[in-house]
Amino acid sequence: MAKKQYDLLFKLLLIGDSGVGKTCILYRFSDDAFNTTFISTIGIDFKIKTIELRGKKIKLQIWDTAGQERFHTITTSYYRGAMGIMMVYDITNTRSFDNISKWLRHIDEHASEDVVKMLLGNKCDMSDRRVVSKERGEKIASDHGINFMETSAKANINVDKAFHELAEAILCKMPERNSATGDQLRGHSRAGRFHTITTSYYRGAMGIMMVYDITNTRSFDNISKWLRHIDEHASEDVVKMLLGNKCDMSDRRVVSKERGEKIASDHGINFMETSAKANINVDKAFHELAEAILCKMPERNSATGDQLRVRPMHQFNSGGSSKTSCCYP
Repeated sequence: MAKKQYDLLFKLLLIGDSGVGKTCILYRFSDDAFNTTFISTIGIDFKIKTIELRGKKIKLQIWDTAGQERFHTITTSYYRGAMGIMMVYDITNTRSFDNISKWLRHIDEHASEDVVKMLLGNKCDMSDRRVVSKERGEKIASDHGINFMETSAKANINVDKAFHELAEAILCKMPERNSATGDQLRGHSRAGRFHTITTSYYRGAMGIMMVYDITNTRSFDNISKWLRHIDEHASEDVVKMLLGNKCDMSDRRVVSKERGEKIASDHGINFMETSAKANINVDKAFHELAEAILCKMPERNSATGDQLRVRPMHQFNSGGSSKTSCCYP
């Protein structure tokens, strides 16, 4: 198994009204890039960046959510599992600041109680157009006991600092070591000693692949345990799939394909045998899982007709009249 390139994984959200500069902040932090014109975020986008804090490599999985109300249904599901949330307003837009109370309510309704919150007043380089004073930002943050900072994605002011402070605050809430073993806690380990932290990552998952080894009976027998974990920690509508891996090793098989099919059938989930080594059914498995998730999602918002989609962030908008200046007017 390849060595993991990080110690901890933090899921972060950027929320706030449309046009306050969430996407610009994300690109400035992840790619040190700035462009005044982006494709307006539809549903959810994300970026990943690894930082180092206290000698630990921390992978930040940062989700940029659409600010438009018509995407409220799809975006709220992403609050689950978030460990940190940045609320962003535009210092040149009073309404975006007034709506922070709405975003705080969304967090209370949909995120975990221990999520770390931070308030950002963006576009602080535009002092000539300021309508929200720094003191007003500081007051609302103080009233809710959260950190506050003014930022500028364009001028690269406090963007890195904001993400590092949020990650530091999350880290401060986590136990550094397991008292029984002394092992550092980190996400996504199969070892039982990491159970406490890994369970938090079930929240917000839209699809889960359970994998066993066809040459290892115990790994198959433990699928019932993983199913219980999903029932306990994941959302009710999560899409599950069962994979019997290493199907290229037929001479060492101890778990028949029929046994895999039966347990999958008993739980009403899809099943497939795969081989990472021989590249058998791997792409197919992920595509089928994604297709099953897509089938559960509303294709269009009934009020607007806009298609809801999740897409990786890798394109600036280079089109013509369809450009949307989401960060700066």
